[in-house]
Amino acid sequence: MVQLGINLNPSAPGGQPSNPNALKDVKWARIVFRADAEHRTIEQAFSAYDPIVAQHNGVGAQTLFVLNQETYWGNGPWDNGDWNAYAQGFAQACGKIAEHYQGKSVAYEIWNEGDIHGQASIFVPEGDFARVLMMTSREIKARAPDALIVLGGLASGVGDAVNYLKKVRTALNNTLPVDAIGIHPYGQWTPNFPQKPPWGGWFGKLDGYLSTFTNAFPNIPLWITEIGISEQIPFPPEQFGMVTTYMEGIYNLIKTRFSARVPVVIWFAWGDVMRNAGIVDHNSQPKGAVFAKFFELASAANADIIREQEEKSLKKEEAKMGTPYDGVIAAVHWDGRNVVETTLDDLLRKLRDAGVGAIFAKTNNGEFWQGRYDTSAKEDLRLASLDDVKRWIDKCAQAEIDFHAWSVVRGLNVQAEVALISDICLVEGVKSFIMDVEVGSSYFQGGAQVAQLMGEQIRLRIPDKFHLGLCLDARGGHPRSIFISRWLPNIDSLHPMTYHRLFGVAPEQAVENAFTALEEYGLPVVPMLQVYELEDVDEIKRAAEYAFSGPHRVKAPGVSLYVYGKKMPNAALDVIKTIKIPNPRRKTNPDPQPLTPYKNQDVINAFALAAEAAGEKHNYWNWVVSANLAYLATDRQRPYTGPDVDQLPGLSPEQKSLVKRALAGEDLSIPKPEDEGVIGKFTNQDVINAFWESARAAGERDEFWQWIVRAGLSSIANDRQALFAGPAISSLPNLTPEQRRSILNVIKGMTPVPVESEKLLPLDWITQIDEKGSGNNDCGQACVLMLLRYYGMGGDQSVKKLHAKLSGKTSASQLVWLAGQFGLTLKVDTSFANVDGLRAPLESGRPVILLVDYKELQFPVHLSTGVDQGWHWLVVSGYNDSGYIVDDPLWLATTNNGQGGKGGSNLKIKRDVLQKAMVQIGGKYNAIY
Repeated sequence: MVQLGINLNPSAPGGQPSNPNALKDVKWARIVFRADAEHRTIEQAFSAYDPIVAQHNGVGAQTLFVLNQETYWGNGPWDNGDWNAYAQGFAQACGKIAEHYQGKSVAYEIWNEGDIHGQASIFVPEGDFARVLMMTSREIKARAPDALIVLGGLASGVGDAVNYLKKVRTALNNTLPVDAIGIHPYGQWTPNFPQKPPWGGWFGKLDGYLSTFTNAFPNIPLWITEIGISEQIPFPPEQFGMVTTYMEGIYNLIKTRFSARVPVVIWFAWGDVMRNAGIVDHNSQPKGAVFAKFFELASAANADIIREQEEKSLKKEEAKMGTPYDGVIAAVHWDGRNVVETTLDDLLRKLRDAGVGAIFAKTNNGEFWQGRYDTSAKEDLRLASLDDVKRWIDKCAQAEIDFHAWSVVRGLNVQAEVALISDICLVEGVKSFIMDVEVGSSYFQGGAQVAQLMGEQIRLRIPDKFHLGLCLDARGGHPRSIFISRWLPNIDSLHPMTYHRLFGVAPEQAVENAFTALEEYGLPVVPMLQVYELEDVDEIKRAAEYAFSGPHRVKAPGVSLYVYGKKMPNAALDVIKTIKIPNPRRKTNPDPQPLTPYKNQDVINAFALAAEAAGEKHNYWNWVVSANLAYLATDRQRPYTGPDVDQLPGLSPEQKSLVKRALAGEDLSIPKPEDEGVIGKFTNQDVINAFWESARAAGERDEFWQWIVRAGLSSIANDRQALFAGPAISSLPNLTPEQRRSILNVIKGMTPVPVESEKLLPLDWITQIDEKGSGNNDCGQACVLMLLRYYGMGGDQSVKKLHAKLSGKTSASQLVWLAGQFGLTLKVDTSFANVDGLRAPLESGRPVILLVDYKELQFPVHLSTGVDQGWHWLVVSGYNDSGYIVDDPLWLATTNNGQGGKGGSNLKIKRDVLQKAMVQIGGKYNAIY
């Protein structure tokens, strides 16, 4: 979750928007609190800033006041050296400000770029800044305990900035009395640029900068309080595309890799009056795509915040509804070496007789199956493949024992480990997967970023509602040491190791300590209890029953026993039978017969279809929760035995009707909206004009662009002459029905654009260029992969994998051979006399790989090395009245192709241009299909 903000200067004309509503999607407005700089007292400055703070609050933005020498000049120690006297006076002034704005959504940044000698800063030696920081933070917290304090934006190179801050921390006895560190990483380009951008003062990479800072200060958030492109002259319009790419790169980098460490990013700046870095120019006019991109990202960030809040709320609700461990005692199984049993049937029978309802079976250690390490001869107990997992599941089902997988996560070969865990999760009948993440040389060896990456990658590959558990040592600093905050967004339950004998405490105390440490995270806690090497087997019962009904606020839904086997006392199974489970899963009476012929998954699917028909596609799970049916997800293949739909609580009559119709198999497809005719019939500029006319008619002419931003359509300004591709006007978000109706009526009064006839095959475009800019000789391989995907062949092949089979530049015969390796038969056609020979295979549904001279295609420059790339393979995927449509792999996926699309997909080329670009080999054209 990233909060976006912008730097303002209310003291300068054009330094802030004339209408505060323009900041509606902004979460932070950063302003220097200028008192002495304006020759006024702190109290006099309040009259200037009070209405500004109120305006920000009115649109949902918070104010970040920069407190520095412009706030309080005092005795000017930068000239006379008496920093102690200055620190006292400065702290008192800042305390007055904090007290005045207590409870008004104001945060404070102490100093600005004090680590450099710059135009906007006064350098403060490390020891002196430590004194200023300590006194000021203490004064602010005394007057406004809830106020956030940010250490002033550091602006030197990353190495110098880290060293400066370390010296400050040393001077403060290795503490930093702030809530965040402010940084100004100017000149650091983002990963979405293949190389250093051609304009501006660049000298480093932002991902490396942030990695260095987060590694140096792992326990405190970083706020980017200034970032942007500030030069002696305003960036010219021809560089707007570069600036928007940079903006998008910053947002995507923070969101995907550093969101847990960098929660706030504040762009520099609103107006060009601030070092020519504005999103509006010196006349306060929006700078086209730059202005639009900033508010597009701000809107996207807000949507992410709302979505994350909803997901957290939903996860808490789902947690209340149940887990796969509810009402059961689970036995943890290591491998065949640890048990006396020789067959799986014998093992499961003993567990079943002891009242054990689930088994946590170790499937893998890192990227390798656990069976690799099992030196016993007990093949029936070995887990060395997905077939073994399926065999275990079948046997467990017969014994009425749930199968859960668990593994020790290593984080060494991330892709292989993620793939193995994901494959196990996808086996039908696996109730959950518990990842054992511990500190130590034999355990997790990845860092914070690996923790986040593994969780995200596993979650992407498995069903949304599949249950992932995290097993950990909850004592002391262990949760932080395994980077628990990076795991949590993708975790559904916590499984603390409560090995009381090993930890040297009573069973009850071990359990209580775990709950105390973990309950702040709001997830179900399922303790893993020690049952090995015990002298008193009664301790098992004491630990389990305390977990189920102890005084802790949230009770354990279930427990697991570590570890079943040879080191467990002989009497343990008899004791386990006597454990009182408050709501046992297994009942003495047989399960009731299903009231309907449906499985739980059928009911869940019906809710999804019903919600979509009601226009709430992404809200369907809330319907399930409202009906008290979230528990269905814990056993999706079980026959549904819940109430009849009409008896379900929390649903309106209309919702119940839709669910029943979906269960009955009726078609609930939604009719096309009334304004479907707008899509593909009018240009993006027509739609922009309609917004302007509608806003003018409503008396909000100056706010028309904000209408567009709120509706999520700011990107249409990037290609104004392209045909409007949707969504339907009547379904646009954040507009009133009257606004949508007015816009639609204006558009319907316009003349539609004549649309030429067109045939286009549904090809998935693939780029040959990776983020580092490599892959320039893989055009043929990329084209073959596009055809493989089109024909549903090739499995998980990638350009990189095809390159491994056939590297470098390729001939027509080599591409035919390469396709044949995956069962696709292609031929080289040299028979047609001109470009129109392409139409016959296209008519028959066959896309064509064609050899061209790249510079003759007349593409805009989209490569750092220009467009004179020599001979090149691309795919012709369609035609229209004026020419042909191609999918060209020699584009970055993030590049706008100038025709309303991204990258090299669906590029339209006039007939005579493609004719001139076609290459003849031996006097004949080369086409492959």
